[in-house]
Amino acid sequence: MSTTPPRHPELDALPAMVPDDGAHQRPLTVADVLQGERRSVSRPWTLPGDDAPALRTDEPLPAPPVITTLAELEALAERPLFEDDAEPAEAEPPSPQDDDAPIADFGAPSIHCEPKLPTLTRAELTERITHDLLERLAGLAEHRRHGPLADKAATERRALAQIDALVCLGADAFGRLGAVEPVSPWTTWAVTFALSCLDGQQAAATVHDHVARLAPEQRAHRRRAAEAVAASHHPHALALARAALATPGSEPFGLELLSLLQQLRAEDLTGWLKRPHPETQAVTLRAWTRLEQPPADVREIEALLDTPDPDLAWEAARALTLWSSGAPLRALRHGGTLLSVLGANAIELIVLAGHHDDTPLVQRLVRRLEPSPSLLDAVARLGHPGTWAYLAHFLGDALLADDAVAALRTAFGDRVPDEHRLDVEQWEKAIAQLGLDDTQRVRRGQPWSPSIVAAECADPSLSAHDVTLRLDELRARTRVRLPAALWDLTPNHQTLATDLTAALSRLGALR
Repeated sequence: MSTTPPRHPELDALPAMVPDDGAHQRPLTVADVLQGERRSVSRPWTLPGDDAPALRTDEPLPAPPVITTLAELEALAERPLFEDDAEPAEAEPPSPQDDDAPIADFGAPSIHCEPKLPTLTRAELTERITHDLLERLAGLAEHRRHGPLADKAATERRALAQIDALVCLGADAFGRLGAVEPVSPWTTWAVTFALSCLDGQQAAATVHDHVARLAPEQRAHRRRAAEAVAASHHPHALALARAALATPGSEPFGLELLSLLQQLRAEDLTGWLKRPHPETQAVTLRAWTRLEQPPADVREIEALLDTPDPDLAWEAARALTLWSSGAPLRALRHGGTLLSVLGANAIELIVLAGHHDDTPLVQRLVRRLEPSPSLLDAVARLGHPGTWAYLAHFLGDALLADDAVAALRTAFGDRVPDEHRLDVEQWEKAIAQLGLDDTQRVRRGQPWSPSIVAAECADPSLSAHDVTLRLDELRARTRVRLPAALWDLTPNHQTLATDLTAALSRLGALR
């Protein structure tokens, strides 16, 4: 840096400390912020020497100031770090290989940095840090959805730490959020969640404007934005949703948000389903599946199975299947529009309602589809014993090997030691020893049963996305509906298996 930062006044109030063994001979005097953990100003260490004071333990460290309001935190963050009239000193910076160089020496003369490095203004530096924090927040958001449920709580703590860091950057950082380019749905989630963590109507208005600027084809962005606002529990979330319903292009966001907030009834959805807008109709159907009762008449929804819109076709097929209608599966077996439009979701539909007679159809589908982790997982959840050869084929694929192992374990259980998990022959021998019947669906190496799927829902190695798929599977095959707000912050997913087992037992479906 080209200026001299002043020593933090709290450092002068702290007692000097010298390690007993003389190790760590560097003045650690900078406040450090760790992922998910914030510390007050570090205790300063003086360099050992004849005039070094002894370690003082008789005086307690003064407590750091307690920040009770957002205004106090912003005021602390806005304090200038550098003196306006500070002049750089003509000195060479220490070598990166110099282990004895101080990490930060407040009060020492500043030095000229490498002249080839660009000089950043405060605004440019803030923008770079903001971008980095948002990028990390987006990655954490995706991980909390697709990573192990065991990591979800820790991931969310790290996500909230990014919000704290944004607050420390001051109002300028949040002012830039609304104009961030939504490069992915998870970027939109990050921006929306960060804004929704601020109180007041201005934050909600910024979210509204950000969503309104999304392009028509950015459907997944609007869905993630609704989940982010709902997860933030913003006091103006309901007003934001209603305002979105009155804004052309933002209606799907408003509907999704109202549904997540449990503010929609069947009579509210009837009119929206008649709107000639595929995204709005798809969101309406998804919202309807969150209600207790299905529509009394599903003929209008069955007509949507012929739509050329993939999202709408899938939501119509999924909703009808969850409501015990066989129309989607019949349409799929007959070929035509639905089969060509659904793509990989055609296999998901067979997972929900198909049986072993659909094996030839599945074989035709997998030959047409590009291999992917989601495809391997769907094939595994089909539970046909003959799928082992298809899944084992990808054990030698550098990109899909781990996904193939996970798929084989989903279908046949953990039958092969971890050190031999990529050995096709080991899998073949282990599966042959099970003596499976080709007419039976299997899961984890046993005949498929609701109890096995219910137990999977409590498996911390599965993701929130994985559990959502299994809840659909149970609902379609047992008619047991158990809402699980896995989009929310740290729901207790471990109670899912207990709740599912109790619900299935009451219906006599557990076996």
